[in-house]
Amino acid sequence: MGCEPEPWAKKWLEEQRAKGEKGLTVEKRSDGQHYVIWATTEWVPETKKRKKISEYRGRLMPDGSLVKRKSRTRPKVRSVKQSGNARVLAKASEEIIVPLKREFPDCWPELIALAWTRVAATGVLKNAGDEWNMMEDVLDTRPTVNPKALSSALKEAGADPAAQQRFFSSLPADGGRQMAVDLSVCFSRARGAFMLKKGYNPQDVAYPQFRTVFVCSADTGRPVSMSAVPGNTKECTLSSTIREMDLSGKVLVMDTGFFSEPLMDDLDSEKIDYVVPARRNSLMYERVKLGREEFVWNGRAIRYGRTEAGGRYWYRFEDPIMRNDERVDSIAAGKRADDGNAGNILICSSLFADPEKIYLMYKHREAVEQGFKAGKGNLSMDRIYMQDDDGIRGHLFITFLALRIRTEIALWIQAAGLSSKYSPEDVLRKYASVYVIRSPDIDLDYEVGADVFRLDKEIGLNLYQ
Repeated sequence: MGCEPEPWAKKWLEEQRAKGEKGLTVEKRSDGQHYVIWATTEWVPETKKRKKISEYRGRLMPDGSLVKRKSRTRPKVRSVKQSGNARVLAKASEEIIVPLKREFPDCWPELIALAWTRVAATGVLKNAGDEWNMMEDVLDTRPTVNPKALSSALKEAGADPAAQQRFFSSLPADGGRQMAVDLSVCFSRARGAFMLKKGYNPQDVAYPQFRTVFVCSADTGRPVSMSAVPGNTKECTLSSTIREMDLSGKVLVMDTGFFSEPLMDDLDSEKIDYVVPARRNSLMYERVKLGREEFVWNGRAIRYGRTEAGGRYWYRFEDPIMRNDERVDSIAAGKRADDGNAGNILICSSLFADPEKIYLMYKHREAVEQGFKAGKGNLSMDRIYMQDDDGIRGHLFITFLALRIRTEIALWIQAAGLSSKYSPEDVLRKYASVYVIRSPDIDLDYEVGADVFRLDKEIGLNLYQ
């Protein structure tokens, strides 16, 4: 708002009017400065009204001079790219860069481009180049990102399963022995791949399908390996696939689908330890009786029993809350509610250990389930249009890279206690508001927003000090 001008400014205005200057006014602003404005009106025939015209003349100084604004020049901008999210992705990729360069020296830049765009954007192959070009190349990888080059790199990675296995084996150890293993069905609209077999989706619509074997650390959830097998492969026939993964010294924590004598015999012969729940109709439920011993898990008193049979150890657990829920469901469905196995889990293992430890291993299987959920929901792992086996294996390898990067970001969020507030996608979206602007004339600094500074400090990345 304007204030009353000071006497020296009024005197200057009177002098200008005495010289015949018309339409001048002096305004004193709240900052104490005096500004000279020229104003008049003109007649507009179309509206038959007068229109006000004003012009800023400059800032009035006590000596009577006017200081005008310097004319602003528009610099020519050569490129504007998202910088913040690229820096986050680079930091999350630190552990995979070196082994990726070593195993795929000719196409690793394109693989990084595909993985980053899969995490940060849609990941559709034909759009990957455009999505990459919107991000700063913070690692100076300089990939060729036209669809033909990216498709060629994807198939090159898929054509070398041995290099993929070496890559998986060279990833930094996660510290724990427990590896969660699962098998999931992926449907594809492609028709040319040999590993695709006829299957049915949840709506009973026939689609070609293949299966994905996924292994991750049960302690942290970090992906360890991922590979594709033919669509009609059963869990019990996966011995060779598991052996290829170099899991010596690890404990495989699997789901009920892997419960089979041939598979466990193979694992025993390879001296690979395992924890696998039996099917509900297993006759071993009759042989393993619940004792009076209990431990507490998640606020529940878990009763258990243990026995040895067939050179393996069998653990039976009863969860009272799960037992009640299953009985209620049985009654609601009109079935018999006297099932003695309700709320019970029978686990077979090569390990003789504290039953509570075995139970916790089984519960840690959630890590692999969360990995598959993120792979299908966030990374479109099950939307595949590749026309051959190399394309499918390459697609899964890119998914693995993207999932490893995404999991790293999720672990940062979890360590900061912010899992209820942010997902990895939320973090990347926040950091994407930081741009790098390059001009051939001058260097432009983009101001980092307060919300990014705050998030950067909360997560502890310290990308911006």
